[in-house]
Amino acid sequence: MSSEKIAKSGFLIRKKLAVLFLFSSVAVFAQQGKEVSGKITNNKQAPVPNATVKEEGTENSVTTDAEGNFIIKLLKDQSSLSVENEGFQSQIIPVNNRSFISVPLKEEKTKSIEQIVLVGYGSVKKSDLTGSVNTLSTDKIIERNTTSALEGIQGSMPGVQITSNSGRVGDGFKMTIRGNNSLISSGNPLYVVDGVPTDNIDFLNPQDIARMDILKDASSAAIYGSRGASGVVLVTTKNGATVKSGVSVSLETSYGVRTAARLPKMMSGEEWWRFHQAAYLSANPMTQTPAQLATLAGNQSPLLVQRANNGYNFDWYDAVLQPGSTQNHYINVSGRSEGGLGYNLSFGIQGNEGIIANDSNDKYTFKLGINHKINSKFTTGANITVARTVTEYGSDLAMRSAFSFSPLISPYAVDANGNDIPGQLFLLPGKLTYPDGSWAINKTSTINPLLEIANSRQNERVWQTLGNLFFQYQPKKWLSLKTTFSAGFSNSRLGISNTAETNVGIALNRLNSASVGKTENFNYTWDNQIDIKHTFKDVHDVSLLLLQSIYSNEEESSYGYSNGQPFNSEFYNLGFGLQSSYQL
Repeated sequence: MSSEKIAKSGFLIRKKLAVLFLFSSVAVFAQQGKEVSGKITNNKQAPVPNATVKEEGTENSVTTDAEGNFIIKLLKDQSSLSVENEGFQSQIIPVNNRSFISVPLKEEKTKSIEQIVLVGYGSVKKSDLTGSVNTLSTDKIIERNTTSALEGIQGSMPGVQITSNSGRVGDGFKMTIRGNNSLISSGNPLYVVDGVPTDNIDFLNPQDIARMDILKDASSAAIYGSRGASGVVLVTTKNGATVKSGVSVSLETSYGVRTAARLPKMMSGEEWWRFHQAAYLSANPMTQTPAQLATLAGNQSPLLVQRANNGYNFDWYDAVLQPGSTQNHYINVSGRSEGGLGYNLSFGIQGNEGIIANDSNDKYTFKLGINHKINSKFTTGANITVARTVTEYGSDLAMRSAFSFSPLISPYAVDANGNDIPGQLFLLPGKLTYPDGSWAINKTSTINPLLEIANSRQNERVWQTLGNLFFQYQPKKWLSLKTTFSAGFSNSRLGISNTAETNVGIALNRLNSASVGKTENFNYTWDNQIDIKHTFKDVHDVSLLLLQSIYSNEEESSYGYSNGQPFNSEFYNLGFGLQSSYQL
């Protein structure tokens, strides 16, 4: 073969190799720098927002929008994409030169919100929990449709006792965890609402609560120190972390009637008269006639004897008690924007009327929670709750006094014939006199409960605001760094007034009296934490929490009292009282 032919053959071979190498290069590097879009859905074909789509072997990742869509620009050739989201099984999908990928995620069957328990500043799987903790979801808290969160969970947890403080609607409820363990302290648990310590949670609207975790033993509450000696109640309000895409608006309203239940059966007038005469039996009762007993029992009380003989019977239950009511109006707006910003906004109005007059509680609440997953590593959010409560406590003695009165005694004045004068209340029904001043009944000196109710007032107004702001960075799935600033502010004013026609007024020689107490509190907590949770070979779990916490609490209070006001100005003019009675 000639050298010319050999040269041409070599040239043709090199040319073919060059062309082959060129096409091979195109095939190898076609994926690098390519944009791939896709859609992530669940097993019901609904979009999955905030899912993390990551290019395997790199730090290149994006987050799906509210409709589950994503666009990612590949950095490597022959790439695969991993898809992860809380509550779903992770998947790795090869790209294979595709420009659009649809990924249906399967729900994780072994994980659920009930299996995660909040403990102090972290959370653990319920199966790994060594302490005693109870968790209540929002459905459990609101299923009884009450205006108090504690009332709604009465009897729901072992070892936790919830009782009414007094029966008045504004007095709230008391929680005792595993019995009282101190002779000095109140035994109340520490309440922590969205990271803010509070004395109670009566100001919260139950429908704003997402979950409640009760830490019942020392090991669970140890991180709170002596403040958690009587247990800790962690309250998490609703925020924007779990809301769905789009906008959801809900409106709930309800009205109910409350009545006194399980009241003891009182004696009739006839039964009480026989019982009362027994107090006058002598050492030799067989020597006493019924007429002698009646004379002794009715000494200076002719009207009492007259009523007993005539079958008189006054119903003190009916005089003091009234039907109460409860109403709840709640509107909620929640959703998630295309940029991944989740929000939960609500406004509530709750009202309670007690079963005695001048006993009421009105509560107005505003709640805003937002959460923004900036990307697969950065998350931020904020919560704020504002509540205003106006409470009329009414009398704390009237019911007790009414139930101790004889059914032969009424609250009204009488005419010369001993007939009741409806609407004309007598100050001391047990010391009743006829219009001429002579005794009609000369027994107990208890104040007329209806006058006690009408002339005593305890009014409390409370503003309560609390919230938090957090920023979280999660460079690895097992490593999280979080900083949270929480703050709470409360301002309360309690005004008490009693006229001369009350128990307090009688004790002051029939003088009016009034007092005003004000309290203002501000506290803040700044927490910085590093949370490490890693599983090795699917068997060994390692959990480590590093925490720095700064807590500050400031409280100011003032008090003023006076008596001897010339007229009933309630608690608005303490300066009208006698100077010698001033207390500050």
